[in-house]
Amino acid sequence: MGALLITIPNDLSGLNNEDKRAFLELETELSSFDTDQAVYLVEESEELKDMISHVAATGGKAPTAAQQLVNSIVSNNYFLTSNVNAVPPVVAAKQFNVITSLTSGDAKSPTIVFCAHYDSAGLAPGYAVQADSNGSGVAALLELYAALRRFYSKGSRPRYNLVFALTAGGKYNYQGARHYIENLNEKEDIELAICLDSLGNGEELYMQVAKDPKEDSIVTRVFNRVSNGLPKNRTIEIVKKKINTAAETLAWEHEMFLMKKRQAVTFTHFKDHKDPMKESLLDTKNNINMDSFYWNVK
Repeated sequence: MGALLITIPNDLSGLNNEDKRAFLELETELSSFDTDQAVYLVEESEELKDMISHVAATGGKAPTAAQQLVNSIVSNNYFLTSNVNAVPPVVAAKQFNVITSLTSGDAKSPTIVFCAHYDSAGLAPGYAVQADSNGSGVAALLELYAALRRFYSKGSRPRYNLVFALTAGGKYNYQGARHYIENLNEKEDIELAICLDSLGNGEELYMQVAKDPKEDSIVTRVFNRVSNGLPKNRTIEIVKKKINTAAETLAWEHEMFLMKKRQAVTFTHFKDHKDPMKESLLDTKNNINMDSFYWNVK
């Protein structure tokens, strides 16, 4: 049985812009590549470079039949093996949400949920770092918790209960968020769920919604508050996208809340949920722009 071996650079962050665009195109093509053969992605090494160079020099069609015969006799033969055991299919993956809260002291107070999925995915899961999507969302949620908890000390209780949820399965149609919502008390007054997704880059910030918010809604108030807090050289824009219930996966995590009749939005630097960088191996820690992250979280 044959196999396809694809080598990728050791340092993806060192690629220039043209190479990065080509790599994104390759990832897009491979994600829909249909084959019965095994496909392996490995980091390049000197040994692999030598092997590929030799195969390229001797493996092609020779100019004469005699030379072709000589090449087949004297050329080196390469056998690639793996000592990794076959990975059994995951039948029932265990997923764990991590949840904490800050309470106003009144169970009847409205609740605001801050949500960020913490997993990663990519063409080669073992190489997927996903520092921006969604490591930056996780970091933003932790920063918000650290900042807001100061207002919930004894003798000072704001009017909102706050829930901070790190959800699992975000790259698999937001299964962690779904589990969290389905286990909510129907009478629990969630005024708004704010999902944080990919905040570690970009010059613009987007608030993803399913429909235009009303002027007096909490969604509009939150948007205005964030907009007023940004410096003049940065902007925030509302992007409206209706929920496609016929799609295999939802576009954004907040859509899971909306389907359960809970108001929700997503803050992100991605305007389009189909942006290939959302699940690219190029999304390493060097992909994070700390200045952008600072202002997106602030």
